[in-house]
Amino acid sequence: MMYPKLFHKLFPLVVFLCMSACSGGSSSNKKDTIDDDPEITMNLTIQGYVEVGDYTGVEVVFQIEDEVFNADLDMYGNYTVELEVSELETDSFVQAEAIFPAGSGMKLVSALGSFESLLEKSGDDAILVRSELLSVNITSVTTALSALLEIENNGGITSDSQYIAAYKKINSSTMFDIAAYINLSLDRPQEEKFFLPDEVSDVYELATNFNLLSLYILQLKADFEEEFEISKRAIFENQKLANSSPSSFLTTEGTYYLSSLNLRLTLRADGTGEIFGAMDHVAITWLHTDEGLILEGADIAVNYFYSDYVTENRTKINKINWVSEGGAVDSVIFELVHYNHYPNGEYRDGSFIEQISMNSAIRSSAELAVSDVIELGKLYSLPNTAELSELVELSGELPQWNAVSLLDMRFYGDYETGGKVDIFVPETHADGNSITTELSGTWSLSGDRQLMVEFSSGRSFTYTFLDSDFTDYDWAFVAYESDGRVKAEFDAVFAKEVEGWDKEKVSGIYQIGNYGQSLRLVQSYYWYELNVDGSVSEVYAYDLDLDGDFSESEINVTKGLWQLDENGVVVMRHYSMDGESCIPDVWDSIAGSKCRIDFQRDLDLYSIDESIFYIKKTLTNFSYDSSGEDSDVSNSAGQLLSRVLIYPSKTEKVSVRPFEVPGL
Repeated sequence: MMYPKLFHKLFPLVVFLCMSACSGGSSSNKKDTIDDDPEITMNLTIQGYVEVGDYTGVEVVFQIEDEVFNADLDMYGNYTVELEVSELETDSFVQAEAIFPAGSGMKLVSALGSFESLLEKSGDDAILVRSELLSVNITSVTTALSALLEIENNGGITSDSQYIAAYKKINSSTMFDIAAYINLSLDRPQEEKFFLPDEVSDVYELATNFNLLSLYILQLKADFEEEFEISKRAIFENQKLANSSPSSFLTTEGTYYLSSLNLRLTLRADGTGEIFGAMDHVAITWLHTDEGLILEGADIAVNYFYSDYVTENRTKINKINWVSEGGAVDSVIFELVHYNHYPNGEYRDGSFIEQISMNSAIRSSAELAVSDVIELGKLYSLPNTAELSELVELSGELPQWNAVSLLDMRFYGDYETGGKVDIFVPETHADGNSITTELSGTWSLSGDRQLMVEFSSGRSFTYTFLDSDFTDYDWAFVAYESDGRVKAEFDAVFAKEVEGWDKEKVSGIYQIGNYGQSLRLVQSYYWYELNVDGSVSEVYAYDLDLDGDFSESEINVTKGLWQLDENGVVVMRHYSMDGESCIPDVWDSIAGSKCRIDFQRDLDLYSIDESIFYIKKTLTNFSYDSSGEDSDVSNSAGQLLSRVLIYPSKTEKVSVRPFEVPGL
C-alpha cells in the first residue's frame, strides 16, 4: 500500500522524470542521474492514553532500535505520536515510555510489538488506536507486564517471537499485584508508605528486580491489604486500563482455558456458552457492556465437604475485562463471588466473599494436535480426576487420604481410527501393600486436538493438550464424565524416556524452583541432598518475617536415608521417635522399634532435560496403632498408611546449595 506521506515524498521525483522524458532535443548530450535511490519509509500514527495520575510535566517517548520519537500529550493524558521507519527495519520492536518529572520515582512502560505488526493491526488508515491494540495505553498494567516480560526474556524484548515466548510464562496474579502497587503510587504520590525502596530510582526498575520486588510488595500487601484490593478494583473498573473485549484483531467468542480457576470457558457468537469446571458444568449467556463482559448463569461448584450436612463451595463469575494479549494467551480480570451453598436446605447461602482476580486465559489456538504430543507405543503419565474406586474394584482398604492425580497409559493403533490403550491404575493400601491393575480401554480422536480415552466400564476421559510454557511442563486439560457428574483438572503430561535413575550419577543436590513467577515463592526454598553414604537431608526455608534473610527458626532440616530400589526408583525415608527426627540402624523399621518411618517419598524418574528432572512422585505418610498392637490393616511393624499422594513433580539438579545452612 502507498501511504500518503510516502506518496508526497515520491511525487516531485515522478513529475521530474516524466518531464525529462518528454522534453525535445537529443538525449545523447544530457545525463540525468540519481546518485542514490531515495530511502523508502513506512509511517504509522499511534493514539493512546497515559495513566498520569496527578502528575504534570510527563513526557512520552517511543523507541524503535536507536531512534526516539516524541509524542504530543494533552492535559487529559491522551497522546499522539508519528512514527517513521525504513522499509528495511519494519521488524524492529516498538516500546513506549512515559517519563515523569525527576524525583517522582515514576516511569511507565508498554512493550507494543514490531513496527510491522503494529502497522498491520492499524488497518487501512495506518492509525493505531486502543480498540486495535490494548497496549497503546501506557498504564500501571502495561508497566507490570513489560517488566515481567523483560525478566522472563533475561533482557529487553526486541522481537515479536521473544514477546510471545515470554508472555506464555507470565504469572497474571503477580502482574496484578505489581500493577496495583504502581496504581497506588500514581494516585497517592505523597504517601510515604508507598515510596520506593532506596535501592531503585523508579517503579520500573523495581518491577524488573524480582527478588527486591517480591519482598517489597509482600510487605506492603501484609500491611495494606485493603488498599491493594481497592486499587485492583479501580483498575478493573477503569475503562482506559481494562476493556470489555480483546483487541479487534482477536475475537471475543471462542474457548478459553483458565488453569488458575480450574475451568474451561466457551463463549459462542450467539451469546451463549458453557463452563466446564473442577466438579461442575453449566450453560451460560454473555453480553458486551461498556463496563465489562457480563456473564449470566456462571455459577459453579468448586468443592464440597461433609459433616452433619453437605456444604458446597461455589464461585460465581459476574464480569470479565481484558488488559492485554500475547499470542494465544490473554490476560483477563474476573469479578468473582465465592460463597457457601447448602444443597439440602439446612442453611441459607452465606460467607460471601467478593474478589477481583487477574488470570491467564489460554485460547483454543494453543491446542496441540494429539499426534504432536502422543507417540504411539510409548508410556505416558496423564492427569487423572477420577477416584480409584471408580476405575477398579479395590482389593484392599485405602488410607484415609488417598489421591492419584496421574495414570500411566500406552496407546496402540493409528491416529485416524484410534485403537487400544493400556491403563495402569496404582493402589496403595493402608497396610502398606501396593498393586498396579492393568486395564484395557479404547481411544479415539475428536478432530485432531482432543484425545478420548474410554474404559470398559463406559467411563471416559477427554484430554486437550495445550501449548503453554507457564509451568515448563507439557500441559493438559482433562475432563471426566461419569453417571452425570463431571470433573476437570489441569496437570502435567510426562513421557517415560528413561528406565530409572543412573546409580552412578544419582547423588547430588536437587532443588524445586520458582517456575511460576510467584512473589511468595521467591522467599522460600526447598531442596534435598542425596549423599553417597545413603543419607538424605531435606531443607525447607521460608522467610516468614520478609526481611530478606533466613533465621534459624525459618529453616527446617529433616534428615533420613535413601536407597535406589530394584525398579530404579529413588526412595527417601524420614524417621521419627517421640515426635523428633531420628536415624535408625536399619532401613526397615521392625515391630517395637522406637525410631520408625514418619514419611517416604518415591521418585520415579520419567525424563531428563539437561539439569531438569521430570518425576512421578509418591508421598506416603505413616501412623501407628495407638494401642501398641498390630491392627487388622497394619503391617508387621505396626505401621498404618494415613496418606498416599501420587503426583507429577519437577526438580533441578544444582551444583551448590541455594544458601549455606549452619550444621549441614
